[in-house]
Amino acid sequence: MAVNTVESFAAELKVPVATLLEQLKTAGVKASSAGDSLTESDKERLLDTLRRAHGSDDSARKKITITKRQTSEIRQADSSGKSRTIQVEVRKKRTFVKRDEAEATPAPAPAAAPGSAIDPAELARREAEAKRQQELLARQEEERLARLRAEEEALARARAAEEAAAQPAAEASSAPPSEDKSVEAPAESAPSEQPDATAEATEAKKSRVRKVTAEQAATSTNRNLVTRALGVLEDVDVETHSHEVRTGDILMMCSDGVSDMVDEPTIARLLREADTLDAACQAIVE
Repeated sequence: MAVNTVESFAAELKVPVATLLEQLKTAGVKASSAGDSLTESDKERLLDTLRRAHGSDDSARKKITITKRQTSEIRQADSSGKSRTIQVEVRKKRTFVKRDEAEATPAPAPAAAPGSAIDPAELARREAEAKRQQELLARQEEERLARLRAEEEALARARAAEEAAAQPAAEASSAPPSEDKSVEAPAESAPSEQPDATAEATEAKKSRVRKVTAEQAATSTNRNLVTRALGVLEDVDVETHSHEVRTGDILMMCSDGVSDMVDEPTIARLLREADTLDAACQAIVE
C-alpha cells in the first residue's frame, strides 16, 4: 500500500496544505498536520467527497488526473568551450479511472442492416421519371398511329382519284367508233385529275409539319419525340447539313440528356476552356 504525507500530496495536487487538510477533514480522514501520512483509501474517500460536493457523482465516469512536474538543470559545453546551464522540465500525467462492470462488459455489435434503404425523395423522383417516360411513349405511339392513318387516308384518296380518272378512259376505249369525236373529250380531261390527287396528298403531308423557333423547341413538350426513324415508316426523309470544318474544330455528339440541361453557348465555352477532351466532358457533366 502506497503511503505519503499530506504535504507531499498537496504539492502533487498543487493546492495549499491548509486547503487539503480542510478537505480531508470534510471527507472524514484523520489528518491534522502536514506530516500526517495518507493511504490510498484516504485518497479515494477524499475523491468521493469532492465528487459529491461538486455534483459530479456519476457512476458512468469516475476519473481523476494527476500531473507531476519536475525541473532539473544540466551543464553542457558549447563549441567555444564555455559551459552553459540548460533547464530541463519533465511533466508526467497519470489518469485513474474506476470502471464499472457494465463498461467492462463489451456491448454486442449492432446487427448489420439487410440493405441500404432508398431515400424517399429519390424513390419519388424515380417514380415520377418512370411515369413521364410512360406518358411520352404513349404519346409517341398515338402520334405515330395518327400519322399512319393520315397517310393511309391520303393514299386511299389518291387511289380513288386514279380509279375515277381511269374509268372514263376505259369506257371511251370500249365504245364503238363514231365520226363524232365528242366522246373523246372526257378522256382528254381525265389525266388532269391525277396531279390534283397527288398534290392533295403532298399538301396533307405538309399540313402536319409546323415550324417552330429554337426557343419554342427548347421548351416544347414534344422536343424528345423521334419523328424520323428507321422501321417506323416505309420511306424516311434523310436530313443532311454541310458544315465547313477547319483544323482544331471539335464536333460533339450528345443526347437530349445533355442538351436539355446545358445550353449551347455554355457547352461551347466549356469546350474552349478545357485542356483535354476528357476534362471538357467532365466539366459538361458537372
